[in-house]
Amino acid sequence: MKANINVLALLVISTIIFFVYFGFLFSLKIKTYSMSANVISKGRKFGISVDPFELNFGRVTLGTGVRKVINIRNNYDMPIRVIIDKEGSIEPYVHIGRENFLLEAGKQVNITISFRSFNAGNYTGTIKVITKIPRYRWVLWML
Repeated sequence: MKANINVLALLVISTIIFFVYFGFLFSLKIKTYSMSANVISKGRKFGISVDPFELNFGRVTLGTGVRKVINIRNNYDMPIRVIIDKEGSIEPYVHIGRENFLLEAGKQVNITISFRSFNAGNYTGTIKVITKIPRYRWVLWML
């Protein structure tokens, strides 16, 4: 009985710490980009999309690498944590230059996202750019 109370107390305290940490000390912003690619066999025409609002790698031949670049800017007066997460059927074929990093105040960075597959097919997914923004300067050490 006493062990159950200790476990419950630990769970409640952990939950409170989680919500205080993420809810009151930091703000999270999430931007989602759609990704897609159509991999075809050699000898056919291919095309690369230049749409700036999607990570559409277009129609590419087997083994051909394609790169896109996204720009991330920190407009805040303190550093932010940037985490980039990928999902979907395209995930194993996508490489992200930097997935988790600290971006200093007023700075910007270009992140290269590349795609390459040796299997024909249509691939889709998303990339989420998550920014963790401190609400107070005294919590910068927690980034």
